Amino acid sequence: MERLLTAYQEELLSLDDLRVRMPPLRQREQAIGAKVGKATFVIPSP
Repeated sequence: MERLLTAYQEELLSLDDLRVRMPPLRQREQAIGAKVGKATFVIPSP
């Protein structure tokens, strides 16, 4: 997402293109965040 915003700010990407590309990336980011949130980590004791 950050790269897309940079491209838009540098006028390498139109606002319409940015609007089309952002929703799928947001969904992907949320799905990854949900998976990380469900993950359990076990720290072995020394």
